[in-house]
Formats: sequence, C-alpha cells, structure tokens
Amino acid sequence: MKPIKSMWIIALFAGCAIMMGGCTEKIDENDGQNGTDGTVTVDKTELQAEIAVAENMLASAETGTAPGQYPEDALTTFENAINSAKSVNENEAATQEEVNDAVTELKNAEETFKDSVIIEVETDKSALETAVSEANSTLNNAEVGNEPGQYPQEAADVFTAAIASAQAVLDNESATQEEIDEAVTMLASAQETFLSAQVPSDLALWLPFSGSAEDMSDYGHAVTLMTGETGQPQPSLTTDRLGAPDAAYAFNGGFMSIPYHSSLNAPTMSVMYWMCQNELSPVDMATISLGWWDCWMGKTIGGAQNEIAFQAGVPVQSGVMIETGRWYHVAISRSETSLDIYVDGELKNTQAAAGPMAEYTSQPLRIGALSENPGAYYPFIGSLDEIRVYTKALSAEEIKAIYDQERP
Repeated sequence: MKPIKSMWIIALFAGCAIMMGGCTEKIDENDGQNGTDGTVTVDKTELQAEIAVAENMLASAETGTAPGQYPEDALTTFENAINSAKSVNENEAATQEEVNDAVTELKNAEETFKDSVIIEVETDKSALETAVSEANSTLNNAEVGNEPGQYPQEAADVFTAAIASAQAVLDNESATQEEIDEAVTMLASAQETFLSAQVPSDLALWLPFSGSAEDMSDYGHAVTLMTGETGQPQPSLTTDRLGAPDAAYAFNGGFMSIPYHSSLNAPTMSVMYWMCQNELSPVDMATISLGWWDCWMGKTIGGAQNEIAFQAGVPVQSGVMIETGRWYHVAISRSETSLDIYVDGELKNTQAAAGPMAEYTSQPLRIGALSENPGAYYPFIGSLDEIRVYTKALSAEEIKAIYDQERP
C-alpha cells in the first residue's frame, strides 16, 4: 500500500503544479485587459475620430501662395501624419499606448497644419508706386537716339523691362513687403543706369551769369571767383547787354577759375561769349584761356587799337577793332582743318589748322585772365556774359542762330 500512496501523492502534487501553472498564465493574460474573457481590448475610437477630422481638414485645404491657402510642403507633411495615424489604426497588434500616442501626434500635426495657412499681411506699396511713376516719366521724357542729350535704344529697352518688372510686383496682390522693397531698389538702380547712358551733350560749359556764376551745362563745372595777382577785386555781377541787372559779370583785374576737364579740351570745339571792353589796353587782354598760348584762348590784341582775336592751335584775327562800352558777340569754331572766327554772327576770318586740338591738362580754365603768373597775367577789363564752350565745331548757321536769339 505504501507504493500506491506515494504515487497518489506524486500525482496530487503534479496536478497542483499544473493547476498553479494555469493560474499564473491566466493572471498574465488578464494583466491590463478590459474584457472578461481573457482578451486584451484596445480602444481606437478616438483615433478613428481624429483621423476623420484630419482628412476633412486636408480635403478642404487649398494649395497655393495666396492668403488662406497652404504651402504644398505643409500639405505633404500633414498627409504623411494622417497616413501614419491610419497605419496605427489598421494595426491589429497596436497597443493602447501606441494608439494614444498616435492620437496625440495627429492632433499636433493638425495644429501645425493650421498654423501653416498663409495669412494676408498688410504691405505698403506707396514707395513702389512713386518709383514706377517717376521711372515712366523719365522714360517718356527721354529722347531715344545717338545724338548728344539722347539715350541709346538699348538703354531704353533695358529700362523699359525694369519698369515692367516693377509694375508686375505692384500689380501682384500676393507680393510680400520684401519683394516690394526689392522692386523699389531695383528700379532706382535701373533708372540711375539709364540716366548715365545719356549721350554727352555738345555743350561742355554754359555760364549765363543770371544772378550767379553757376555752370548750367550738364557737366556742372565748379566756378571759383578769384582776386587778381595784386589783389584786384573778384568779378562781380553787373548789368548785361539787354540792361538787365545782375545778369553779367564785371572784370576789373579778378578772374574766374574752373578745374581742368577733358570736356573743355575736346579735339574739335567751339567757344562763344558776349564781351564789352571798358578801356583800350597797350597790351593783350585775355577774355578766356586754357593753357595760355599752348592750347586755346580768346583775347583782344593790345595797341593803339584793340582787335578781337583767338588762338586755338593757330592764331586768327577778326579784323574787328574794339569800341569801348560796346557789346560784341564773339564765336570761334575749331575743326580739324580750320579755325573760324565770327563777330556778331558773321564770319570774319579763317585760318587753316592741321589736326585736332592739343591736349593741355596742367592748367585750369580761366575767365578774365591768361594766367596767374606775374608778367603773364593779362587781365581783361570789362564785362562778359553768356559764355559757352562746345565739344564740336559749330556751323556758321548754328552760330548765327544763337547770335540772333541773344542779340539786343
């Protein structure tokens, strides 16, 4: 009987062991479950609802760059987030923690997507409107061509394209402030470039002496009033040939100085001015001079009579003797073959000249004196008005037309 009893005891312990093993497995299976049948239940209701919200949000969104639209990359990112949430929803092995995380991530993606919508930002286009208006005015008032004062067609075409580009930004309702500001800067630069392309004017110096000694040519040369070599007074405003006050300059030993510039020393040139000499001089008087005798100068030849003359590579005398207190219009035209002198619109003499004018860069242009050197000063005593220097040899017709326009 003892062996039988032992076997029973062994079987009893084995059964308990089996039963205890079954209990442990059951407890493990029921750890965290929501059901009563031993299965784990995962609730995906919230995830599914959030996916529906997100898909509806994506479907109603419009891709673009205008206010209220969404950038394309924002839509792509949001769509990827929805697909990721769907993957968790379709995964039968997904845990509740994974489902909850997917809900959180999708909600965050929704907020990020909402924030990516393009909002309408207030912009200020007033500066661009002004810039476009001014540019159009500049272009409309510019004369296209290759003559002095005109603008080359190529420069006009480039400027036109720049204006069109700025106008496109002005018309674009979606333009950002940065784009607007860049258009203003671009157009200002284009206008400056266009203006700099103007063919230089033939008029290199123009001193109308209307209340000042300012150069009214495009070059705007600086004019300085100087005292004479022994302290004679600076030139001063006086009455002109028409009787207008402060419309000419009186020279009584002082002079005007203009820094050297190549426009005043062109290969071919013309010079003209009105002069009224107050007294006869036993020596020459220089009305205007660049480089003394070595380049060009206007003068009256001194002596018992004073004759209007000019020097520009070669000398030329007019044969006109000065009558003090009388206004004369003096003009010269220097080509590569001749030097012509005109008085009161009439050609008085011609001298043959070989080649272009000499270049003389070491001296300023002086008006009312030959130089500042003692013994070679030769100041002009009288009045001067309407001084012009051109970079070309004017024709007889052009000189006569200017004289007729300005004569008393």
